[in-house]
Parts: sequence; C-alpha cells; structure tokens
Amino acid sequence: LVETPILRVGQHSALGRLGPGWYPPESIEDDAARAFCGDAQCCLQVAPGATGALEVDVHVPHGFTGLGAISAWANGTTAEAEPNDTLWQTLRVDGVRADDEGIVAVRLHAPSWRPHQSVGNWDFRRLAGAVRRVEFVPDHRSTPPAPGGLSVLITTYNRWDILQRTLE
Repeated sequence: LVETPILRVGQHSALGRLGPGWYPPESIEDDAARAFCGDAQCCLQVAPGATGALEVDVHVPHGFTGLGAISAWANGTTAEAEPNDTLWQTLRVDGVRADDEGIVAVRLHAPSWRPHQSVGNWDFRRLAGAVRRVEFVPDHRSTPPAPGGLSVLITTYNRWDILQRTLE
C-alpha cells in the first residue's frame, strides 16, 4: 500500500480515510477543514511498525475554548490539551507505533456544543471544533535509495546523423 502519513481533512481525497464523526468540508480563514462532532475517527497508512508522533491541527472558535480538553488517541497512545484562542492549535501525541500493516488509527474526542444555542444562527449541528491536518511524523525519516546508474533515452528516428555528431 502507498504510505499516506498526512491527511488533509478538508480535501476530498480524505474521504477514504475518514471514519464516523465528520461534517462536510468548509473553509476556515482560507484553510480547508472539517468540523467534527466531538467523537471522530480517521486512519493513516505509514510503514509497518513505524514509530513517531501524531500531530493534529485543531480549531475551536473563540468563546468555546473553555469547555474542556481535546484528546487524541492513536493506536493506544493518548494526549490531551486545553484549547486556546489561537486560530490553529497543534495537538501532539508522542510515542505512537503503527500496527503490523502500517495503520495508525486515530480518534479525537472533545466536549461539544450546538452553535445555535450560543449565537442563534440556526446551526443545530453538534460541534467540538474543526481539523485541517492529521499527520504522522516518524522518529526516523527514511531516505530513498540513490539510483545505481542513469539511463538516457534519445530518440533516433530520422536523427541518426545528429546523434553521431553529438557523440563524437
């Protein structure tokens, strides 16, 4: 399988890796993101058995940051943080290990609210915040092997004389 350690949650390409708990994509200050309902799941594909950290960029609107901590769970390892008033806050889970198939299962949990109850905007969704990025950052980045040689393909159809002069 192709390794996909970065999930841009607001992009359409995220659909196959998102589990329950997500709303359709929306824009937050020109960043593509998805709101989540307070209990959302997704997964990443990395190298089997890889170790590293999980980073999640979370947005909680001003006025809702005091409701409680946001927690992120990744293959049994958990971290939590109190939301702050910055536009995007990065929640980091250290000590994450991918399973034998290279899957990092992620679950986000946070207190939720209904926007209409606070601002009267007729939005009755149960929201906990929004996410723009979920990324597995490996402890050791592997470098691709250097090529053993170089092949050059030169088309010679009706160009044999030019090729001979070039190689002389």
